[in-house]
Amino acid sequence: MTVKRFVGTSSREAMRQVRAVLGDDALIIANRPIDGGIEILAMADGEAAAASSTGGFGQAPELVAGAPAGEHRAPEPGAHSKAPEAAADVDTASLLASHERLLNEVQAMREMLNAARPPEPPADDSLQQLRQALQKRLLGAGFGTGLAEDIAATARAGLSPGTATDSWLVRQLQNRLRTPADAVAELEEGGLLVLVGPTGVGKTTTAAKLAARYAMRYGSADIALVSADHYRVGARDQLKVYADLLGVAMHVLAPGESLADLPGHIAHKALLIVDTAGMGQRDERLREQMRQLAGSERPVRAVLMVNASAQAETLDDTVVAYREAARSAGVNIANAIISKVDEAPRLGPALATVMRHNLRLHFVAYGQRVPEDLAPAAPGELMSEALMAVPSPIEEVTASRDPLDRGLALQSVWQQLNDELAELDTLQQAWRGEPVAALAQVPDATRVLAQGRDASDSLLALDGDGLSLLALDEDGLSLLSPVAAGPRGQLPQRAAGRALLLSKLPDSHSALLLLEQQTPWLVSASHQSRVYCRGHRLPLSQLWPQATSAGAMAVELRGREVQLRLHSVPVYAALGGRRRRCGARLNAILGELRNLDTGAVIGRRYWLVPAELHPDDCRTLLTQQSFADTFFALRRKAADLLGERLPTWRGQAQRLHCVAHGLAALACQLDRNHSDWALDVRAQLLALDGRPRRRSPQLLLEALMQLFGQREALRRLALSLPAGNA
Repeated sequence: MTVKRFVGTSSREAMRQVRAVLGDDALIIANRPIDGGIEILAMADGEAAAASSTGGFGQAPELVAGAPAGEHRAPEPGAHSKAPEAAADVDTASLLASHERLLNEVQAMREMLNAARPPEPPADDSLQQLRQALQKRLLGAGFGTGLAEDIAATARAGLSPGTATDSWLVRQLQNRLRTPADAVAELEEGGLLVLVGPTGVGKTTTAAKLAARYAMRYGSADIALVSADHYRVGARDQLKVYADLLGVAMHVLAPGESLADLPGHIAHKALLIVDTAGMGQRDERLREQMRQLAGSERPVRAVLMVNASAQAETLDDTVVAYREAARSAGVNIANAIISKVDEAPRLGPALATVMRHNLRLHFVAYGQRVPEDLAPAAPGELMSEALMAVPSPIEEVTASRDPLDRGLALQSVWQQLNDELAELDTLQQAWRGEPVAALAQVPDATRVLAQGRDASDSLLALDGDGLSLLALDEDGLSLLSPVAAGPRGQLPQRAAGRALLLSKLPDSHSALLLLEQQTPWLVSASHQSRVYCRGHRLPLSQLWPQATSAGAMAVELRGREVQLRLHSVPVYAALGGRRRRCGARLNAILGELRNLDTGAVIGRRYWLVPAELHPDDCRTLLTQQSFADTFFALRRKAADLLGERLPTWRGQAQRLHCVAHGLAALACQLDRNHSDWALDVRAQLLALDGRPRRRSPQLLLEALMQLFGQREALRRLALSLPAGNA
């Protein structure tokens, strides 16, 4: 019988040592804090059962994991951060006597549980294979080991791979997700709504979306926005802009004030939405912030913002930390909103976190537009979309490696990119900080110009990020250089001979110019966009009964191919303008995204196109719009990663944008390009970490950032070496 002692700087580190030596079924006998760490005594589960049956222990404990039995070592100063190599003397007799009783009690409890539950008949090979397949699929979607094992264990004989199994999986998952019967109705009930969560999770934008929904239904008189963020620069100004646009009242809490200090004309509004400061889960000021939420006469409904693009471990830590901090202030966090769905390669980790912590999921946010990019949580659609995710690669151990070891591989990749892409030099210059601006002239190779879905109010102004347009060539591949949107009124002239992917309807003057030039264009619309159909002004979501089938096509959604079923209905729209207004004949394109395996509807999309546009041209533009949507989401992610990893770039907006644009365009191009050189470059990029990984635009973006960063480090190192040593 062997009892082993493990010492680590934290419980997690010590448990990692236990699992490495004894496996996942190890029995923890005791744990206690010691100077500089945690001590855990553990033994193998099989040996524990044997010891309980014999009534005693056969040998003395092994004091140090990985050391020969009976060898005692004195701890070295400063060695707590390493694997345990020494242990103090233990009173073996008294220790084993006390733990023998504990093991006997544990064994007795196991026997009682086994006696109360009849043994489950052994599963046949086919059922066992089915369960393993289900578990593997859930793990690949990011739902975690516990949930995957739990659901796979409930599978019974009779389930066949394919549609039936997919529908069964969706039912099992959605039954575990708590959602309100009507999230919009709960919002309209009013009250005191407080949004909490880490930095950058989208609290301010979500507050504006919720306020806009309420104001559209009941007006802006009975709603107020409250800013409790006095840490982030510009946070209050951003919320003030939204408040002014919506015409709602706004109040700013000063440092040290709480919700109990709200003035009467604000405190008695039907709906109060509070935007709090974003803080990391380990920030010592988190409890202080939560105390600001206490003292109000009205009950507080705290809503935790869950970042869909964050890692599972980070999400779990965040929920636990925020709940504990809120509980210390007398506030309960029971509700959640999942944000950044459009940036997440997988929805599984975020959904699993919400389910694991028994939070009620009200809404999901999938973009920057206010209020369109916010939808009530639909469990069935969310689970179907989550299961479509491309399985993530196995987590790899990150170890520091000398960048010089990769010099040859980096040079090979760079040389191939440089030979094929003339624009690579411009991107490299922007990375180095040399002055580079968006192109004022549209490149000759451009066949399509695309605006982001979150474009600003004016069609001809800059896009939603305030910077530039995406140019696509004749093969539908992205050009690396950003194209400046240009002053108001110039886009129709610059679009001559090219197609346009727009974020909103053009004004009357621009529409006439586009019609004269016979320029094809397509507008991404929301389900709430209103048009005239048969004399009635209706939102696009209510046009399905009048629409006729327009065929189907395959598109890519989150790295997986899905079917897009198209429906068309002729409509009219009133086009505004500075000089005059006019009506335009359009076709509303209604699309249903369906799972190729189950046929289940996983989402709906809406577009508006000129009535004169040929159906084949419309399909081409829809394919290019899908590509553009992926690009703009990736560009936002690239900008966030660059700002996070290179903080000095945050004050260099033009440099940050040009590099983010170029990297996202290059990642999208490599993902879609199937020429021989692109295949070779992809394989080398994805193997930079030492092992090949499954291709996706997100992974290619990460690999390209490594390529540029490490190549720049090598260049600086070469410049710093004496002549002849480089």
